Amino acid sequence: MKIKRINLLILFAAGLFFGRATIEADTTQNTQINNLLLQVENKIPANYRYPEAIVDSVNWKKTSEFSQLQNAIQGNWPIILQNVQTVAPSDVDKTILFAAFQSMPSDSYLQFLDQATGLAQNNVIDKRLLKWELFPSNKNVRGVLDYNYDKPVVKDILQKVKGLYSNDPNMVQYCNDALAGKTKKNAEAYFNDNPGDARPIPAQQQLSTGAATQRNTVLSNTKVPDNGGGQSSQSATIDVSTVAHHPLAVIVAGVIVLIIGGLFVWKKLF
Repeated sequence: MKIKRINLLILFAAGLFFGRATIEADTTQNTQINNLLLQVENKIPANYRYPEAIVDSVNWKKTSEFSQLQNAIQGNWPIILQNVQTVAPSDVDKTILFAAFQSMPSDSYLQFLDQATGLAQNNVIDKRLLKWELFPSNKNVRGVLDYNYDKPVVKDILQKVKGLYSNDPNMVQYCNDALAGKTKKNAEAYFNDNPGDARPIPAQQQLSTGAATQRNTVLSNTKVPDNGGGQSSQSATIDVSTVAHHPLAVIVAGVIVLIIGGLFVWKKLF
């Protein structure tokens, strides 16, 4: 019995150690992204530091700081998006961060759009910001919804977007046309007339979401602005299929399992 208790204490100590290491690693990553956002923002003239002007300008996207930001989000975007209110608290920060997301491969960008649409539904991000991401300026993913309209994840995104922008006839019409494959034809015509513009890389994975699949999600307590200008706690869903590839998420999951198992054994022993 004494040996079992010692082993249990070791288990608790390990859980505490790895839990603390995980929290510190996530905090370090959040701080890194936040610092990079500040550096990029400082490259933008003060009188242009508002979302609409940032979206329309391109010079700041040519800076080394923005390149560093693009590299920093690769592979880490699910955790960054989950902590978006902490990492990018202002609208300017979010606009810069979401522009960096457009550097991701098509597959990752579609998953990002799926999660970002959910955040917009929960009022975590502004619908205006989501709209800019649905029509990205980065040639790497420009037209990605149009070219992949037959993918389950795209169909899911477009259906959610129709609901979000139900009062915008143009957006509803776009979604209907995209779902019917009409916008792909328009995109093809544009690229035929502008051969210098790179066509988007089609998504290679048959990504699936929605009611047709049993989708596992993890809830994050994201702080959502309430109607009074304050913040209220609201759950936002993050797809486990994307989070599971993040090493920190795996560690967290392992620690949680250890702690729950330890508590169970502790109850049995004592």
